[in-house]
Amino acid sequence: MCNKFANIEGEEYYAQYYEEMASIHRFDQFASSYMIDGFVHPEVLVATHDGRLTTMKWGLIPRWCKDREQAKQMAKFCLNSVSETAYEKPSFKYAIQHNRCLIPFSGFYEWMHVGKLKYPHYIYLKNLKTFSVAGIYERWVDKETGEEIESVSVLTTKANPLMEKIHNTKKRMPAIILREYEKDYLNPNLTKEDVFALCAPIDDKLMDAHTVSKLITTRGTPKNVPEVMERFHYPELENAV
Repeated sequence: MCNKFANIEGEEYYAQYYEEMASIHRFDQFASSYMIDGFVHPEVLVATHDGRLTTMKWGLIPRWCKDREQAKQMAKFCLNSVSETAYEKPSFKYAIQHNRCLIPFSGFYEWMHVGKLKYPHYIYLKNLKTFSVAGIYERWVDKETGEEIESVSVLTTKANPLMEKIHNTKKRMPAIILREYEKDYLNPNLTKEDVFALCAPIDDKLMDAHTVSKLITTRGTPKNVPEVMERFHYPELENAV
């Protein structure tokens, strides 16, 4: 499951990065961060199929949720959606057909399990400041208040060899959409097979990773600091993997 990522560039950078895909920009709830935690359901930046660069709450709320309590519960379980089965799931099947989007990442965090311990890693693409991850989104209307909430889920795919080694229990990874295929992913006319092909795991030779300190899970310490993604050496891992 992908529940923590970094998005460290500024508004102008992302506006320029997605300028060919998004002409309407709304940054009022956007804040760059060295560690964005999905479990607090923050607003994250997305580029939508209908030409918007905007923010949405992380944790998809299906359109059929009856009330705010059900919406809150569903959001907890919909930070991610499995790309291979999204077309079959009631929570995701409308969104993956009609509401695809791109989510900019600087990198993301995952844990390697060794015995009873786990070690955080920061994963990114080589020589790139930003890359896009496949997302799907929904619009949910609170029938009691009339409030409309847009929310997003990160599509995942099976792990490539690098991610199999790092995320060695779940063996999953975000579905990364390479730069040359970003426009294709947003094309509303894609078939299910097209989407599956675009969400396939990328070549791990394009990726890199390093261990980071356990600051990322230390309670009561700031997480939006550069140190959270800095390289940290664990001597015990040298002979463990």
